Amino acid sequence: MSKLAPKQQAKLTLLDNPYARDMFADEVVGCYSVHNTFRITFASAKADHTTDPASKSRVVIGRLVMPLAALDDFHKMLTTVLNNKKAQAPGSEVGSHTLQ
Repeated sequence: MSKLAPKQQAKLTLLDNPYARDMFADEVVGCYSVHNTFRITFASAKADHTTDPASKSRVVIGRLVMPLAALDDFHKMLTTVLNNKKAQAPGSEVGSHTLQ
């Protein structure tokens, strides 16, 4: 009896949501896996201007939860982006110039 090759799942159509929020994080403060999902917690520095001087703190701003099966592709994508960024000449970054 021969083994059947695993079926390749067709990629779903990607629909761009113009209302999807962008998230800015200063750092990753933790990551762990639970029940075949990988969870990454992001934080950002915040200032409370209700006091003088303003008190500063780090605040969790969100978590990314993804299936472990997608983690390898995510890792490969990040590695490619970082390697390409390191190979660029200084000052050649896309979007590095502000038009006024």
